Amino acid sequence: MDFGALQQARARSVLEVLHQGGVREVVVSPGSRSTPLILALEHFPRWPKHVITDERAAGFFALGRVRRLDAPVLLICTSGSAPAHYLPAVIEAFYDHHPLIVLSADRPPEEHDRQSHQTIDQQKLYGKHVKAFFDLGVAEANESSFPSAREKTQEACRSALSYPPGPVHLNAAFRKPLEPAARFHETEAIPTVEDACRSARAPRPIDREILRAMVESVERSTRGLVVAGPQRAIAQQHAAAARELCESLGYPLLAEGTSQWRHADGASRSPRIACFETLLSHPDFMRENRPEVILQIGRPPISSAYRALLEDSSTTGPPIERFVIHPFQAVDPFDGPARILAAPIEEFIPVLLEEFSSASPRALRDASAAWLSLWLGADRRAMQILDAVLRAAPRLTEARAVQAMLAGAPSEATWIAGNSLPIREIDWYGVDLRGPRTVICQRGAAGIDGLVAGAAGYAADAANETILMLGDLSLVHDLGALALAARVKAPLLIAVINNGGGRIFEMLPAAKQLAERGRQGRAVFEDFFLAPEKIDFAAAAKTFGLRFFRALSDEDIFEVLRDFPKRPGATLLEIVVDPSLSREIREEIFERTRNAKLVE
Repeated sequence: MDFGALQQARARSVLEVLHQGGVREVVVSPGSRSTPLILALEHFPRWPKHVITDERAAGFFALGRVRRLDAPVLLICTSGSAPAHYLPAVIEAFYDHHPLIVLSADRPPEEHDRQSHQTIDQQKLYGKHVKAFFDLGVAEANESSFPSAREKTQEACRSALSYPPGPVHLNAAFRKPLEPAARFHETEAIPTVEDACRSARAPRPIDREILRAMVESVERSTRGLVVAGPQRAIAQQHAAAARELCESLGYPLLAEGTSQWRHADGASRSPRIACFETLLSHPDFMRENRPEVILQIGRPPISSAYRALLEDSSTTGPPIERFVIHPFQAVDPFDGPARILAAPIEEFIPVLLEEFSSASPRALRDASAAWLSLWLGADRRAMQILDAVLRAAPRLTEARAVQAMLAGAPSEATWIAGNSLPIREIDWYGVDLRGPRTVICQRGAAGIDGLVAGAAGYAADAANETILMLGDLSLVHDLGALALAARVKAPLLIAVINNGGGRIFEMLPAAKQLAERGRQGRAVFEDFFLAPEKIDFAAAAKTFGLRFFRALSDEDIFEVLRDFPKRPGATLLEIVVDPSLSREIREEIFERTRNAKLVE
């Protein structure tokens, strides 16, 4: 018996099930134990394949492809520590509900627990961070080996796509010889996979009882908010309907950038509140204008002031009625009461518009309109304060850099925001509301890892420009993924705001406490929190074959934004800002806004 041929045949059978089950692309990290899988891929010439040596980068690249395609992507790797490097990407996929499929090669049972090279316990390697684990075992020359592997693989496809979608792990062990003795030609037809995998995305029906309670709360309240957190890029298609809903209700729309509803090309600002973080953190304003009802769309926004409002409402004052509308989420991260409606956004908004009674008393509708007008007026006052502070800044700061990036970015570009400060600064300073309409972010686990690899995956076949804005430590963390960015053919701009380390930690109480201890305390803060890295980003760009520019002013940023769409491939833009001045500007904006009278 040609055991190598048998293993390759079973590998091909497994890949056939994945291909028919809706997996759109394959990302491979080379290795010896996965040889049967690699050789079997030859039978799928039209299946797009990406070869990436670094498994950690490969995982985030594949996640970027999943976000781009809105479909499953397959990761293939060898045994040992190789699949362990996928863990950060698997965690992100799990918490952000993306169908990432890992197919790891493994050593046979007889090589385990004997100190064999590249052999670890890969059983349930990702723990609870995958929806399901399937052990395919070793190929056997019997009637059940092939059907069993196919059935498990088909179930993996179903699990990855079923409500809520998420990552799954398939583990296949292979014995030597890993190659067929001669070129193997499969003669037996491989059974096809029924369409069950493709239809597994069917969402749950809308809970009419919760919907009715929501409508009743809205109809009796004139003081409500619609709060939009991160959503898929497709939500951009429903931005106009969301604004119509808010106008109908008389509720301000507090939309963060990743909701896809914050920015619009020239549309009326109403009912969007640009400076909602500063309004929510204004003690006098919120004391007088506390909402009675909140409709939260998607996951909670990153706003710390929103979190504080909800935490405060659970202990003081009358409770805020809050309804959470999310296509997948079944839990709420806050302690306060909330009713969760599992529904796709595109289905929810038309239903609520239809359910909302246009026959509400005129006095109630007038009061809601006045409530919306009050919030819009306070928002204009907050924007005036922000504008005055930024105009007075003598040098380039993070705030002005973010505003320049948003103002100069092509309207059709996809914007990928790094975690830590960049995702927050888009909401703090991006008040023009005419920036890029599609803003995405890795918000599953909200880490800073894999941002470059994820952006390269998203942009791999993009028709329009892609812009990644991240901090200097985030880029250092994923520096090797610049090799993947160099493969991108479409215009990709990687804009790194170099502020000398982890400046978000300056907002921690520990920063003030350490500063009060004098020079020693400041040294502790710099060494263990800021942790600046002296990296020559120009040299890094040259090493990986990227174009490089350094910006020291707003005009430098605008010049690069005008130029990069004309050039295919990746550009690295280092935006050098004054970190001390940036901190002072941020603190001054929030302090002046908190002390201002926002409502006449």
